[in-house]
Order: sequence, then C-alpha cells, then structure tokens
Amino acid sequence: MIMKHLPSIGEILAAKRQSFRGFSLIETLVYLALLVVIAVIVVETFLSLRNVFAQARAHHLVTGAAEASLERMVFEIEDAAQVVVADSVFGSHPGSLTVSNDGVTRAFYIDSGQLRVKENGVDAGPLTPSAVTVENLIFTRYVNAHTEAVRISLTLHVEGEPVSLTKSFRTMSVLRNAYE
Repeated sequence: MIMKHLPSIGEILAAKRQSFRGFSLIETLVYLALLVVIAVIVVETFLSLRNVFAQARAHHLVTGAAEASLERMVFEIEDAAQVVVADSVFGSHPGSLTVSNDGVTRAFYIDSGQLRVKENGVDAGPLTPSAVTVENLIFTRYVNAHTEAVRISLTLHVEGEPVSLTKSFRTMSVLRNAYE
C-alpha cells in the first residue's frame, strides 16, 4: 500500500502565496484608464440625452401653446359676426384683435409677453403659459365684397437652461356669414 504524503499547513500556505501574486502597477493603471474612458462615455451620453430631452420639452411646450392659442382664436373668429376694427390693431406687432358675436366681444392682445383674452372688457386669462413668451403677434384683415377673414402670425419663444426655442406659426380664418 502506497501512502500519500499529506501536505502540512505551512506547505499549503506557501503554495497559496505563490499562486496569488496580485496585480502589477501597469495592470492597475490599464484598468484605471479603461474605467476612466467608460466613465467619460457614460457622462457624455447622459449630457447628450439631457439636451435632447430639454429640446423635446421646449418643442412640446411651444407647439402646445401655439395649438391651444391659435385654436381658440380661430374658433372665436369663425364664430364672430364681425371684427371690431376700431378696437383692433392690424399689420404690426403687437397686434390686437377684437371680434363680436351676439353682444359678446372678445379681444386678443399681448400683456407682459403673454397672449391674453378679454371677454366684454374683463380679463379672461392667458392663452399661453407663463414659460412661453410671445415674440410676435400680427393680425391682418382681409375684406372684399363677400368675404371677411383674419390672418394670424404668431411667434413664440421658450427659454430653458440648456436650450431655447423660437417658432413661428400662421393661420387664417374666415368669419361666419362672411362668405357666400
């Protein structure tokens, strides 16, 4: 019978010390450099995504404000019986438009950079949110023998930390009973 030699605790510890030597300085520097490169890529990606989301948020805010305010003005123009020319400013910024229907007048105007509406001379509130500034508002009135229409040119601006956005919108609306 052959007897196997059992290693002593000292021999086991010596063998473990030889198999585990650790990292050299060059290996540590290479790993550290790789870690720095990965961290820089992650930070750049995060900053890029932040700018993209901020730009999308600004675009959504400006477009939403334009849609809501233009929709309201177009509805009131199409529902109006007449444009009150004496109370309106056409062809220049800041323009204002007053329309009337069945004894109710509605005036669209700019105050402190916001598009607002008055109903029978009483402020009914803003049509644009406070974060959006009206840069340009021009109403143009078109009249002929059978038709009366109003063209609206609206430029909105939103200022954010990483981005700012300015967009222009235009639409035209014909008054009811103004066409045959």
